[in-house]
Amino acid sequence: MENTGDRIKTLRGDTALAKFALKFDIHKSTLSRYEKGENQPDASFLRQLCSEFGVTPAWLLLGEGPMHESDRAPFYRGYPGKSKDEPSGYEDKAESGQMGLGQAVELLAKIFGSNNHILMRAIIANLQAFGEAIDNKNKEMQARAEMAQMQTRMDTMEKQMNALLEEINDMKAGQGYGCELKKEVVNGH
Repeated sequence: MENTGDRIKTLRGDTALAKFALKFDIHKSTLSRYEKGENQPDASFLRQLCSEFGVTPAWLLLGEGPMHESDRAPFYRGYPGKSKDEPSGYEDKAESGQMGLGQAVELLAKIFGSNNHILMRAIIANLQAFGEAIDNKNKEMQARAEMAQMQTRMDTMEKQMNALLEEINDMKAGQGYGCELKKEVVNGH
């Protein structure tokens, strides 16, 4: 399945579009646009689908990992015998950089599913900051590349200018003027 819309269609199965849409309190044209990939479904609808059909957010959004919660590895469900207050395992994975995109999406879905507005605002602010940092890094790399190109052009122009000065001095020497033009090297400062 190529996109979220295809996976929503899979979940709907043979159920009529209008009946399925009514079940999730959305208009049938909205559901149709979701399935066609014309619009992205909102988080509330996605949470309802995951809850109703027992599917993982990573599968629904990205097509990654197992389709159903019951097919998950212990990392996703928590380790057997752990209490509710013990760490989920996400912390170590995130710190070591081993968390995959699907796992990160699931963790975000869990955070947004908690309806903890403070956490949600913090996540959004951090994501925006990370996005800006990436944009700034890309701009810096682009500026460095442009500066390197400018330096190469300046070096080429300097060589061409020195060659022209040599030609002029050779021409003057051949005509008996007896004086040379002073060569100046342009260093870009």
